[in-house]
Amino acid sequence: MKPNISTQTIFPSLLVRCNYVNTMSQQPVNSETPKQPSNNELAADRTELAKYRSRAAADRTLMAWIRTSLSLIGFGFGIPTIVRTIENTHLSHLIS
Repeated sequence: MKPNISTQTIFPSLLVRCNYVNTMSQQPVNSETPKQPSNNELAADRTELAKYRSRAAADRTLMAWIRTSLSLIGFGFGIPTIVRTIENTHLSHLIS
């Protein structure tokens, strides 16, 4: 004699996902269809994602401006130092 184990007790999530039909009774075990999100709910999700994307883009832009300004400051300090070094080593007559 076969044990009477229902697939509903073994795989409850399968019933929800696949609308599984029990082969013993040929009746749908779970005939409810999953609720689809409304257009308003989808729009709210898209709006929230757009806010995150905009914030990330603004952060990237700010970091790019900071990176550019720091490199210009570095060049501002570095170029005069190089010029003074060249003048102090008496290589200026070779350059001019």
